Amino acid sequence: MAPPSIPRMVNVFVRISDNERDECISTIQRTTLEARSSAFRAFLSQAVPNEAERDVVLPSGTPRALRHVLNTIKWAANLLVVTFNEVVGIWEVCNMINLEPSRAFERVAAHIIGHVSHNPATAEIVNTVHQAMRPSKVSFDAEKERPWRAMIHQMVWDEVHGNTPPAEKAAIQTIVGANPDLRQAVDTKTAGLRAKKDAYDAQSAANRARIAAERNLAGQRRRGKQGRGQRGRGQHAGNEEDGRWAQAREVRAGTREWTPQLGWYVDRLRK
Repeated sequence: MAPPSIPRMVNVFVRISDNERDECISTIQRTTLEARSSAFRAFLSQAVPNEAERDVVLPSGTPRALRHVLNTIKWAANLLVVTFNEVVGIWEVCNMINLEPSRAFERVAAHIIGHVSHNPATAEIVNTVHQAMRPSKVSFDAEKERPWRAMIHQMVWDEVHGNTPPAEKAAIQTIVGANPDLRQAVDTKTAGLRAKKDAYDAQSAANRARIAAERNLAGQRRRGKQGRGQRGRGQHAGNEEDGRWAQAREVRAGTREWTPQLGWYVDRLRK
């Protein structure tokens, strides 16, 4: 009987530049790692004398995020049970190792887009997303820029509509001013959203004026109808009064019979 094969293992380290040392992140089966990361698969395809145990040193990355992603690969765990900043760190790791299948990476990006699109922009969100996903950082990949562009849209939307508190606004402006690529994108987005808001405000004002004019005209028509009704009733009453006097004169002339309704008028004609 052939002896059981010993699984080949990979020790993953990350370089900590501040301390000039390599920190061990995880030890994981090579087949598992290669199945989920094309970057690791390409690197490990390069033969070395000892294939039983390989060491891989990643040049950058947040240890906690790296550990989370590798443990997710190892144990098939949930990738997103973490804070927003940690999710961005996880996104960076997924991008660096080309995590597979791609839908797992896409879920992380969608989580970030959802967060920045449904929460007020803050200096922390702006800086975190910009540092990780600015176009130059992701090789100008339009798909990978989507969280960055969603963040800019929300930040500018809040600014244009006056939703950003003064202190937060100042902190955001400091970050924008320190990053030319971010400032250019913000200026372009601001011009577009400002023009849309101005057009919307103008249309809203025109609608309000039109509605007010229509209400005023309707009021004038109602008042006119009421006035005509009152004049009509007065004219009708006057016609009835003239008719009674005429009938009273006929009674006096003997051409009409006397009635109680005409008695008062007949008496007045006798005086």
